[in-house]
Amino acid sequence: MQAFKSPAFKTITGSFNRSIPRNFSTTPISRFAPSSLKMAVIQIKTPEEYAEKVTNAPGPVVVDFFAEWCGPCKAISPAVEKLSEATTAVAFYKVDVDQLSSVAAENGVSAMPTFHFRKGGELVTQVKGANPPAINAAVQKLLE
Repeated sequence: MQAFKSPAFKTITGSFNRSIPRNFSTTPISRFAPSSLKMAVIQIKTPEEYAEKVTNAPGPVVVDFFAEWCGPCKAISPAVEKLSEATTAVAFYKVDVDQLSSVAAENGVSAMPTFHFRKGGELVTQVKGANPPAINAAVQKLLE
């Protein structure tokens, strides 16, 4: 096999399997129980979807109002993803304020990120800014 060389890439030679780390798991995901899989934060794409999943939701819901250009939104996103995976009793959604400006306006969102914590469709509390302790406390309040 002829080596491919490029300044932007490492030299690629040999077989594909050499690049797989020894601790890499090849267990197919289908072997895991469905209950062990949790979809993390789901992005809402339409006002109708927001109404269905948030406004009309019977259980606890967290909504992350964010913008792609927002630095603090990007910084807090991994922590929110991790929290959503650990807190299976709460549904986590995110709304891009540039794509759904009408939803953001209806909810009085004036800063990014803004987190709304709802139960039975009603707003329980909100957190403005990337504040992990306040977000964790608000999620705990939803679970009470």
